[in-house]
Amino acid sequence: MSPEVIAALVGLVGIIVGAIPTYLFMRRKNLAEIEKVKAETDKTRAEAKKIELETELLASDTEMRLTKEEKALAEKTAQEKCLEETFHSISTLDNYEKAILREFVIQGRNAIQVPEEDVAVASLLQKGIIYTIADGKQVLGIGWVYPVSLSPSAEAITRGSGFQVIGFPPGKPSPDQAKWIQSSRPGFVLDIERSNW
Repeated sequence: MSPEVIAALVGLVGIIVGAIPTYLFMRRKNLAEIEKVKAETDKTRAEAKKIELETELLASDTEMRLTKEEKALAEKTAQEKCLEETFHSISTLDNYEKAILREFVIQGRNAIQVPEEDVAVASLLQKGIIYTIADGKQVLGIGWVYPVSLSPSAEAITRGSGFQVIGFPPGKPSPDQAKWIQSSRPGFVLDIERSNW
């Protein structure tokens, strides 16, 4: 090898050796920048995930609130519909069925005893205006009787209307009205009262 080639190789090696620190420095600098960008990207992703979760929670909370409001509205609508249907049912009852309902007021009780075989009682049960209470069924002189109570909607309607919907006059009844109310009581009431003595 000629001295010129060797000198050229040594010069080239010198350039390469001299360039290595610069290359390594630049590489480290690039790696540091890459790591910095990567860290910033990870931080941005974490913030985006946090925002996404907060948005989901907010949406879920809003949905739950709407669901609760919708449920409350649906429940209120169902109650109003039930009251309307019960009011219609009570207002179309015959006098004997209304006389049974008046017994709750006359006797001043939340539950009254009624005979099992009474057709009007069966009709009121079927319409959901009254309901049976637990296991209070017993045999009296007139046969099987059991306690019934007004359904919540029937109670709300009868009490809210001042009892007029079940045939009571507005205000205090006149003597003739009181006599009519007393004479129109269901026949089984006195039989049950006598049997209980």
